[in-house]
Amino acid sequence: MLRRLLLTLLALACVSALAAAPMDDWCGAYNALAGEHGLPLVDPSEFIVDGMGKDAYHIFYFDDDTALMLALEEDGVPFICAVEGRLGDVKLGGILAAAMSASRGQEYYECLRLTEKALFRLESTQAEIEGEEDGWYFAGGIEEDEGVKYVILGFSYVGMELPDLEKDAPGESEPVPGPTPEPEPRKQPAPTPKHETPGHKA
Repeated sequence: MLRRLLLTLLALACVSALAAAPMDDWCGAYNALAGEHGLPLVDPSEFIVDGMGKDAYHIFYFDDDTALMLALEEDGVPFICAVEGRLGDVKLGGILAAAMSASRGQEYYECLRLTEKALFRLESTQAEIEGEEDGWYFAGGIEEDEGVKYVILGFSYVGMELPDLEKDAPGESEPVPGPTPEPEPRKQPAPTPKHETPGHKA
């Protein structure tokens, strides 16, 4: 059910995602936040690994319509956190915020502000989004399956290294253009004094 839209947008220049280290500590941190804020819990033994090596993602299905997807660094800490669920599901922002907070130690409500802002933008525009805010790279979109619209949204804390963030920025080899100097006003030539020609007397 999880689609590849997010993987395409987020995997541009990310470090390899490996599934080698156990996730027990991360799941404990997530569940502590989830329990505090009335969100669904995860069980580390019920994550499904999709792919291998740098393309491996841990996916946890809360139900038939809602899933959490993680890409892991070598130490087992997720550097990509993504969520998919029905459009308008109010718990999606909280699940994603708790995952981000557990991954980076950032305050839950700071993460929630970012996820709810991105979800609002998705629901308002009904179009794909991507960008960077507060050190997080985010990407997402809306897809329809059998008449039901689903949101998929992810955040990566290595996003500031991605090349697409500043598409309009000049390259390192290109000089940064400075302000165009205003042309100096033309100097008007000083008037030449007229010399009276003495008249000829008749």
